[in-house]
Amino acid sequence: MPVLVSFGRSVKNYLENLPTVLGFGLLLFFVFFFMQFSNFFVSSGSVFVFYSLPDSSPVSLGFVALSVGVFLFFYSVFVTLMIFAVRNNLSRVKLQYYLAEKIQKFAFKYFVFLFLLSLFSFLLASAFSAIGIPLGIAFFLLFFVYSALMFVPQVIVVDESSLVDSLKNNLEFASKNFSSVAFVVIIGIALVFVLSLIEFVFDYLFFVGNIFSFILAFFFLIPFIETLKTEIYMKKFTLIS
Repeated sequence: MPVLVSFGRSVKNYLENLPTVLGFGLLLFFVFFFMQFSNFFVSSGSVFVFYSLPDSSPVSLGFVALSVGVFLFFYSVFVTLMIFAVRNNLSRVKLQYYLAEKIQKFAFKYFVFLFLLSLFSFLLASAFSAIGIPLGIAFFLLFFVYSALMFVPQVIVVDESSLVDSLKNNLEFASKNFSSVAFVVIIGIALVFVLSLIEFVFDYLFFVGNIFSFILAFFFLIPFIETLKTEIYMKKFTLIS
């Protein structure tokens, strides 16, 4: 199966780009920072923000928005670097030119996308909570949206298109390659499930499960998933054999 071939090659590309993977470790500083505040919850390699618009002050809301924005910016940079590193492995480009001229533009586009998506998620959850709709419905709706838009960073880096065009190209790719989207979703869910089990074991034995889960998420889960998506995206467009 083509997706299984892509999975195998993604493991190889992940191992070949370990120096880039290590950069994700810098995001752990944000995790330790978020853990100091009651409205941030960290678990299973994810950061959750709990906030109530009616009960919030402009200062506290601005602090949360700034903190999340800075985190998303650095996250965007490292994801962009990872995708570009895999792209460079599969289809050689002028490395110095792209590092000097392109990477920051790719990262900024992806940051804007992530920030708007996070804002949409926050507003949707707040609206559902305000009108009494179960948040579980909002979760499944957001899960569908995130799944449909999962190849946006790959489109930004590989196609070098604008953010609007990247959204259009992503939706076109997802609609024509549903099996690839489903494959990545299944792999992602399976890895998050394993991550949750590991967190539970480490939390039970050493009381540091949430920290260990972030180490695995930043050093393996996120860069590997981005590697897999890049491999699939480039192969579907015959940019690699």
